[in-house]
Amino acid sequence: MTNLTYTSDHFRVSLRAKSFFLLQSGVLLCVIQSGVCGAKNPGPRAIQSRRCQRYLCPKPARGDKLGTMPRDSLKPIDILRHELKALRYILDNFHSGKLGADGLPPRDDFQSAQGRALYDSIVNSPDRVSAERAIAELELDDVDLDSFLHLSGDHYYTYPALVRERAAAIRTGKLTVEGA
Repeated sequence: MTNLTYTSDHFRVSLRAKSFFLLQSGVLLCVIQSGVCGAKNPGPRAIQSRRCQRYLCPKPARGDKLGTMPRDSLKPIDILRHELKALRYILDNFHSGKLGADGLPPRDDFQSAQGRALYDSIVNSPDRVSAERAIAELELDDVDLDSFLHLSGDHYYTYPALVRERAAAIRTGKLTVEGA
């Protein structure tokens, strides 16, 4: 058993455990005892990752549903949600010159038809105003275009790379799309 104290801006947790899981703000903190996976530091360490549970903590706590969820497939709605964030970032930065053509994921990396339609509207427009007009004229299932056009995408800077990485993983078979 290990004594552990985890402190954040919002709470403090003190536990005595061999390994445990803590879900805070949608981020899985998997705390493991040193010695696992060749760790050399004494005492516990915390790894902040959604993947840590699968690879570092193979025995989830009793009743923990996250430990049994498949990590090799994605729901189409999750793909669309992340693509929309990437496209919002692209809309905010492409026509202003902050994001060059080399920073854009290829069109084929967008798995959803909605994502490809929005991508075409943004990239094929001569400026941002034209892109926003073209987007407003689209009729896309599962996309609230008014919200898409009014939200800021500045903090979504990692999502274009995520779209690219997921597309590569889907092409190689490391990830699958549920229902496809």
